[in-house]
Amino acid sequence: MQEIYRKLFEADAIVLASPSYFGSVTAQMKTFMDRTWPLRNGRLKDKIGGSIAVGRRYIENTLVTLNTFLLRHRLIIGHRGVLGYAFEKGEIIKDLEAIKMAHELGERMLELLQKFNRKSKGFKKPKK
Repeated sequence: MQEIYRKLFEADAIVLASPSYFGSVTAQMKTFMDRTWPLRNGRLKDKIGGSIAVGRRYIENTLVTLNTFLLRHRLIIGHRGVLGYAFEKGEIIKDLEAIKMAHELGERMLELLQKFNRKSKGFKKPKK
């Protein structure tokens, strides 16, 4: 986890993404979230945060879980997050609304990085 902590500290922006299993994040994502407990006292404060959830149905709670994590760590969220609907591998590319929302999420995160005069380490504006 020390390497992951280092990367989180270095990051200006953090995007969490998870498939939705039984209406929540995966076990791996939950483990990651739980293992950041030592950072909860503002160590990630004011970073820009974003979230993406993909699943078949009833996936809104997954997005709420991801956003709650970001808020508890005091990240700045400038977009409600992306809900993508898919069941089979690769099917997400058919969800044009989710693709559009993912672009909007990226654009908003870039906008916030610029407003806060942060370097956008490798971020590029998405093509429309």
